[in-house]
Parts: sequence; C-alpha cells; structure tokens
Amino acid sequence: MRNTNRKMWVFLGSGDIILINVAFVFAFYLKFDTISLPDIYIFLLLVFNLAWILVSAIFSLYQFSRVDHIEHIVFNTFKAGITHVLIITTLLFSVKAFAFSREHLFITYGLDFLFVILWRFIAFTIIKQYRVSGYNYQRVVIIGTGSVAHQLYTFFKSKESHGFKLKSIFYYEQAKENYHFGDHEMRDFNTIEQYCLENNIDEIYYSMGVKEDEL
Repeated sequence: MRNTNRKMWVFLGSGDIILINVAFVFAFYLKFDTISLPDIYIFLLLVFNLAWILVSAIFSLYQFSRVDHIEHIVFNTFKAGITHVLIITTLLFSVKAFAFSREHLFITYGLDFLFVILWRFIAFTIIKQYRVSGYNYQRVVIIGTGSVAHQLYTFFKSKESHGFKLKSIFYYEQAKENYHFGDHEMRDFNTIEQYCLENNIDEIYYSMGVKEDEL
C-alpha cells in the first residue's frame, strides 16, 4: 500500500470508525435514554465496525486519485453504506436476532449516513487546503510543448490542480512557439532521465500527439 493510501486509511478511516461508533451510541441513547450498552449491543457494535472495514476494502474508499471529484467519492461512500446495511440486515435475520431494536438500527443508520457524508466534505476541504498550502504535493513534468501540453500546464497552474507541482517542461528537438508557458523552464528531452532522478519527480505527463500542433 502506498504511503498516501496509508495516510488516507488513518485520516479518513479513523474518522469513519469514530463517527460510526458515536452514531451507534447516540442512537441507543435516543431510544433507551442511556449510553450503557448491554453485551449484545456491544457485540453488534463490534460487528458494525468489522463490516465497515470490510466494505471499505471492497469499495476502496480510501484509495483515490487527486483528480477524483468529491461527488464520485461521496457516491462511492454511499454505495458502501448501502452494502453495510445489507450485510448487517442479512446477519441479523440469519441468526434470528430479534432482540435488537429496529428503531435503534434505523436511527443509527440515519446518523451514520449524515455523519460520514458530512465528514467526507469536511475532510476533503481540509485535504484541499493542505495541498493548496504547498504540502503533500506531487512533483510532475510535462513532455511536449503543443496544445495538449499547454492544457496540462494551464491545469497544473490553476487553483484546481489538486496538489500537483509542475517542475519543468521538456521539448523534443525544439519547443513550439505557438503556446506560452509563462516563465517556466524548458528543457531538452534528452535530459529528462537525469532531471527526474535529481529532483525526485513523482509523475511524468507525456503529451506528444500525432499531429504537428500537438507535439
């Protein structure tokens, strides 16, 4: 598992687990006017946690690219939540566990969905601000100086760059004069290997197309 994914497991995953437990206990309080859980509810809470870890792995909730939209991530989280409901419901019916309060389960899931979805929006606002501040960025280079390269350049220099830091642009034989890349340094393609090793480049974006203008 990549270091970034491990951090997401710790950051987002721990938040999810905490909120799931808070929702469970708070729902129990709303239903029974106490937070003292009987043993069977403590066991159910353990199953809740294990089931969430399982669906998190199935739906890869904490593995996503920097350019994934929040809507896609929230929708994936919603699908994981529905799967969690199906797992818990199936388990309870299979063991004929009718001692559990249905109302408590309804309240728990209502709070779960509310808390976890809100946490997604809050967490990604924090992550975005963290990256905009210059932390946890990916060092990237572009190969090409044509139209596609210019689109990439515009994206990397925008506020929506999602934590990418453009380090250099490489041209093949000669740089195109049709597009302006600001004061960014331009380098010959033959030096790319040495440059990437010396500057710890994380990603290389190849934008040399088949048309003259895209090279």
